[in-house]
Amino acid sequence: MSEPLKVMIETSAAEARKLLAVVSPLSDLSEIQYKIEAAIEKQWAGMRYCRRYLEYGPKTGCEGSFFPNRRDKKYCCKSCAKASFDKTRPKRKRHGK
Repeated sequence: MSEPLKVMIETSAAEARKLLAVVSPLSDLSEIQYKIEAAIEKQWAGMRYCRRYLEYGPKTGCEGSFFPNRRDKKYCCKSCAKASFDKTRPKRKRHGK
């Protein structure tokens, strides 16, 4: 028989009591994993990916993913929106110089 799985977590006493309250009634490890995944999914449910990051890849200052404060927000910051706009519009021809 193999040795039981041991998990080490550094936390405060209050957080440890909360964790034990959740883990102790669960006897099956797969059930614990399912509960943890469900909690993580609920926490990150509203997160979106930056449109510039998806189309052109990483850039300095781009967060990649963000929580939108408006429902129509597509970019994580103004610099990503400007950079994406600059890449998609045609260059203006200058006359006289």
